[in-house]
Amino acid sequence: MKFTLSIDLGNAAMQTGDDVARALTEVAHTLTAFHGDHRLPEAMAGLSIRDLNGNRVGAWEVKS
Repeated sequence: MKFTLSIDLGNAAMQTGDDVARALTEVAHTLTAFHGDHRLPEAMAGLSIRDLNGNRVGAWEVKS
């Protein structure tokens, strides 16, 4: 399996380290649903990453 994450830093609400950290924290919170013995699904695609204004600034996926 492969985990891929991409964030575009081109807008005003995604310029600082804090902005990126907040986005990564949101992804981490979603991933915590698969804690313990629960494996990640073979495919999770098109999961959006959004800035503080709700704009889509990236995506992440898991695929085999």
